[in-house]
Amino acid sequence: MVRSRQAASTFRRHSCLALLLRRVVYAENETILTLFTPTVGKISALARRARSNGKRSTLHLDAIHTLAIVVDEPPGTDQLWRLRQASFTTIRSYLVTDLARLQAAGEALRWVRHMVAPAVSEPTIWLRLNELLDHLNEPVTVLAPPCHLAYFALNLWALLGYAWHFATCAQCNRTCEPHRPGFFDPQQGGLRCQSCGGGPFRLDASTRSRLARAQHGGPNTLQSPDADLVLAWIKSQVSSSSPAALRVR
Repeated sequence: MVRSRQAASTFRRHSCLALLLRRVVYAENETILTLFTPTVGKISALARRARSNGKRSTLHLDAIHTLAIVVDEPPGTDQLWRLRQASFTTIRSYLVTDLARLQAAGEALRWVRHMVAPAVSEPTIWLRLNELLDHLNEPVTVLAPPCHLAYFALNLWALLGYAWHFATCAQCNRTCEPHRPGFFDPQQGGLRCQSCGGGPFRLDASTRSRLARAQHGGPNTLQSPDADLVLAWIKSQVSSSSPAALRVR
């Protein structure tokens, strides 16, 4: 009993907001949750079923809603956190009524689960992710869901250190004049001047400008063709490389 109390006392308790990234059934009465928080980053927490009136009950958590949680941090990095409490703070009821919005939200959550390092506080990524989910939850939006998702993707990649070059050659750093088109290679870090071999995509000046503004967190003026390009680039990088191999500069 003394040993058990001493072991429990080594856990450090945190109260914070969270988004559910993944749920895996671990045992009959246990589930492992992957959670993303603004303060302790991405964590894996063990959630046990509670008993209510002698019967087992499970709190049903949805990925697109923001949660308020209480978790215990283990003493070792190879141990699971423990979820003590969870409740909804933001319900995004309109988002679940539209398949395109749900798909965009699911893709963003999947990127965060795969790309963000464990137990590293990423408050700006947290902010951008919640902004995306809130935009997707708006009953009437000017931009289509892929445009919101592409904007988030550009921000996420930049915040993780994978920003693309839209103004200079990614290899020789030669400036591309603002009014000129440029060749672009997403696998090589962005623009590539002809001396460095060019790239498979030709971006006109206005497209480069919109993408650059979005990547740096400026106004979201992306158009549907812009979103299609960005999402195709992201898909090719995620499918062909591990997160650790995505950095090309």
